[in-house]
Amino acid sequence: MEITLKDTAVKLMARHGLNRWLINDQSIPGSCFLCYAPSGRLPVCTPCLRELPLNRDPCPVCALPDCHGQICAECLGAAGPALDVVIAPFRYSYPVDRVIQEMKFHARPGLAGFFALAYHGLAEAGLLVLPEQLIPIPLHRGRLRERGYNQSACLARAFSAATGIPATIHTLQRLRPTIAQSGLKRPQRRRNMRGAFALTANADVRGRHLALIDDVMTTGATLREAARALKRAGASRVDAWVCARPGQE
Repeated sequence: MEITLKDTAVKLMARHGLNRWLINDQSIPGSCFLCYAPSGRLPVCTPCLRELPLNRDPCPVCALPDCHGQICAECLGAAGPALDVVIAPFRYSYPVDRVIQEMKFHARPGLAGFFALAYHGLAEAGLLVLPEQLIPIPLHRGRLRERGYNQSACLARAFSAATGIPATIHTLQRLRPTIAQSGLKRPQRRRNMRGAFALTANADVRGRHLALIDDVMTTGATLREAARALKRAGASRVDAWVCARPGQE
């Protein structure tokens, strides 16, 4: 994927205008976002691009890193998993974690295009089973007012531009505010998300293959609860496309 990213990034940016997402007022045009070295038209210079922490040998079901390409113990023990397949191109470690944190918490939603390059490379290499729709994990309206944008919706739009798959931003709604998942243990995360999602009025997903979009998958409680809501509404398959996954605890 490193070679694919390098070879296709400029073409992709020209085709879809991703430079408008990748370079904003806080960036220096023509410099690497990570090390500030000259990078031409790319957001990241070639040396930094080569050092990105790829998610190697993950579980083929949930994308947990370092599983030697074998199904992990949790997926083996799961009866009728809510998520059919999880795709996570990167590990959640430096510098990818920094890019995600900047995008999510520091008003830089344009960095969603950084991860669109990876999904474009995967699609071009035939490594993705392409869904019919991309659906971002929604924020509760109170959290959305505080942050000003939903980073998952920004990712869905960027992935849509990179792959040609339509993004439907308002298919799911969050029914109630939930505690931030960071800091909660696995059972607490599941309880926190139980019953948190439902389809919006007039949304129809019956018989469709969908992909949920989010930034990071840790335990998967949020994504799995959203997938259950979609499958209860008749979706035939629900995958998850995320930017990164942490390693095993």
